[in-house]
Amino acid sequence: MIGAIFLAVLAVLISTMAVPTVERWLDGLFLARMELLPTQSLALSFVVCLLGATILAMILSLETPAFVVLLGGGIGLFGKQIFHAVKGRVL
Repeated sequence: MIGAIFLAVLAVLISTMAVPTVERWLDGLFLARMELLPTQSLALSFVVCLLGATILAMILSLETPAFVVLLGGGIGLFGKQIFHAVKGRVL
């Protein structure tokens, strides 16, 4: 379970770098160019990377319930904000 969370967090961190690749993939998939807003491209990249992490976790025979993948994705997406909020409360 920890391995699946780690893969999901890693996927989220990679998702910002994967936006151009996902957009090129979409251009090749459809005949017409899809015009996406930057936030939509990032969200699509986020979903594709989480899906890739889930498939990789399944190949590695890790337990991958949807909750674990979403938890890891949320930690990866909001990790910096969570860290600073906890740090502010503790100190």
